[in-house]
Amino acid sequence: MIVHNTGPCVRGCTIRGEHNPTCEGECRGCLPRPTAIGNLCQSCYNRVEYGLTELTVRVPWLEILGRNLAMNASAAPQDGETFMRGDPSEGSVLHAAFLRADEIRSDLDNWVGDVRDKRNLHGDPIDDPAKWLLPHLPWIADTDAAETFAGEVLRDVGQAMAWPTPADVEPSKHLDVPCPRCATIALVYTPPRWEGQPARVECTEPDCARVYTEDEWDEIKKLALLGVA
Repeated sequence: MIVHNTGPCVRGCTIRGEHNPTCEGECRGCLPRPTAIGNLCQSCYNRVEYGLTELTVRVPWLEILGRNLAMNASAAPQDGETFMRGDPSEGSVLHAAFLRADEIRSDLDNWVGDVRDKRNLHGDPIDDPAKWLLPHLPWIADTDAAETFAGEVLRDVGQAMAWPTPADVEPSKHLDVPCPRCATIALVYTPPRWEGQPARVECTEPDCARVYTEDEWDEIKKLALLGVA
């Protein structure tokens, strides 16, 4: 169940151009952004949800990439590229990409354990912790851990993106059309990152933060071509 609380976003988000009565001087906006789901504003919730979705692909990618690059560890490594654990003569050389995947997976596994304990859930070991956490995100957002969880997920996604996947060849792009909801030129199109994933169209205006499904976006484009929208 999605919970709608009242109060400011726990991540300290503010509304652009809106100010507290006591605001003095110039600022971009200091009025707190209200929560939308649990203790997070809609923009933060969308980013965390998308971040978990990205990690379902990027963690396995880093593991595969790290193993492949470690096979060339006999060559002189570039600075910061390869880390070592144990005795290299025993083949215990691990690439930074693999180590980063291991750290991210450990972070996510800890959250899985925490959610399981607090929700009294039991089951088999989780192969994809990011995918497992996705349906529990509304519940996590409504707990005191929402701020920490959001910060860790967004940090992990940012670190994982240091090694682009083959799908990153086609990057996200800004659309030169207004958002049907808020009329702001702030739409971003993100192509599918892997087979079967839908494309994503999201309004990046924080006060809107609407995410359109592929079907919704296809209908909007049809209406625009007919001159209806």
